[in-house]
Formats: sequence, C-alpha cells, structure tokens
Amino acid sequence: SSSSGSNQRGSAPRSSRRGHQARRCADAVIISTGAIAKRLSFSGSSEGADGFWNGGISACAVCDGATPIFRNQPRVVIGGEDSAMEEARYIQGVEDHAAEKGVLGGLKDLKMYGLFFAIGHEPATKFLDGQLELDEDGYVVTKLGTTNTSVVGVFATGDVQDKSYRQAITASGTVV
Repeated sequence: SSSSGSNQRGSAPRSSRRGHQARRCADAVIISTGAIAKRLSFSGSSEGADGFWNGGISACAVCDGATPIFRNQPRVVIGGEDSAMEEARYIQGVEDHAAEKGVLGGLKDLKMYGLFFAIGHEPATKFLDGQLELDEDGYVVTKLGTTNTSVVGVFATGDVQDKSYRQAITASGTVV
C-alpha cells in the first residue's frame, strides 16, 4: 500500500495495532481460527503422565474411534443432543455389535478402552475483543450464504463461524 494508506483499488486497507506492535495493513482479512472441543475435567482426563488425553480420551470419535488403539474395545461417548448421537452411531457402525443407548446415572465403575467427549466446542474468537459481531455462543456472525462479517473486508470461514460442521475441512468448503 502507498504512504497515503490506500491500496491499488483506492479503498482503505484494513489495519491493526496492539500495544507497541507494528501496524499491519491488508485489503482483506480471513478469520479461520476454528473452535476447540470442550472437555470434562476429572482424574485422568488431562494431558501428560497422569492423564489419558489422546491416549484413550478424545473429543472426536469419528476421527479416532476406528484407529487400532480402540478397535474391538469398549468405548463410551459422553454428551448430549445430535453431536453425541452422531459420534455414538459412528462407533457403532465401525464395529459389528450394537451400541447400548441410555443414561448411566449413578454408575460408578464402567470398564472402557476409549472415552469420547461430545459436549460442544468453543470458537477461538476471544482475540477479536469486540471488533466483530459474535453470536451468543461466541461464533463470528456471517451474512447467510457468504463469508462476510460485520466488518467490510473481513471474512470468516470454518468452525469459527459454523456450529454445524466440525474440523478443518469446513474452512475450505464454507462458501463455494
């Protein structure tokens, strides 16, 4: 961009400054920071030597449920609503045996080899700090059928603006 602050097309570029950081200018900005799976916290659910995260506990049965570590082993999906049912049905479809449906209320000891959380996601939007319109759950609001946000020249794709589909591929296929 020229020293006058306009780009080749004559419109003002987007710019940002945080504290003492250098100013950044762009004609367009694409927000594609995704969403992070929510986790339950209990003894053994953490990462590291004392936990089973990514070593028996995961947030994606569709991604991890059919891997050799879990194959032909008892697995459980914790969650509710559609996403948990999708995960459980996927696990059921990978094996030749039927999955049990129901509530485990009061159960204290359940032997399993895999545990999958399906309790929702948190969009990675905290860094936006009120600069874009977000919905009540923190997802970037886009104009229906587009990637346009509340700020001209700023676009959002993938999990950061889409509650329905999960995983990185949604960013590339948000709008065709």
